[in-house]
Amino acid sequence: INAEYMGTIMRRNIRAERGYEVKTQGDSFMVAFDTPAAALRFSLNVQRELVSADWPQGLLQHETCHGGEGEDDIWRGLRVRIGISYGPVEREYDPGTTRVDYFGPTVNCAARVESIGHGGQVLSTENIPPPDSDITVKFLGVLPLKGIKEELAIYQFDQGNFSRRQFPEPRLQNAQEAKLGADGSQLCLNCNRSLRCRCRKTAAGRNQRLNSAAHSSMSSNTSFW
Repeated sequence: INAEYMGTIMRRNIRAERGYEVKTQGDSFMVAFDTPAAALRFSLNVQRELVSADWPQGLLQHETCHGGEGEDDIWRGLRVRIGISYGPVEREYDPGTTRVDYFGPTVNCAARVESIGHGGQVLSTENIPPPDSDITVKFLGVLPLKGIKEELAIYQFDQGNFSRRQFPEPRLQNAQEAKLGADGSQLCLNCNRSLRCRCRKTAAGRNQRLNSAAHSSMSSNTSFW
């Protein structure tokens, strides 16, 4: 029932931003938007609506479904992680589903970005110009993503009081995806020190280019592109 309720919230916000639900895989969604701004608005609106949703009391009593003292306005209910990437895509009509499917590096990249996030987090491969003044952007570093040839700058987006949320470092889960110290501990990809360094260097000299499509990848364990 909770998954169905969450799906209702997702689809309501997809329609609000005129997105296209390409397909679902388990509790994951693949969604396409006309612009990166639409994908970002969708992602932030979903995060806000999930916190204010009418979740069952039994669920809210679970330790992962509520915040600490004074934090229930930013941590409440089921959480989803969202990854956004945008660029050209390949489209193909699927007669079995009677829907258009999307393929290509942009789709793959969105899924990989989503996979390194945490529940409640919105990540993007580009510094999307915020469509609203209360949206904050945090640069997380230039990170390697599994199956992606080049390392990519990753940005985190929050809105309003949700900027108070604190997340662990990106989920780079093995030696192929992370730098490791001599003792096997994970190192910051920017300065090669302990992740406790909180290194947040700004990305410089990156050319920003708006392409033909935006994809949002989301997980609750949910995945959107």
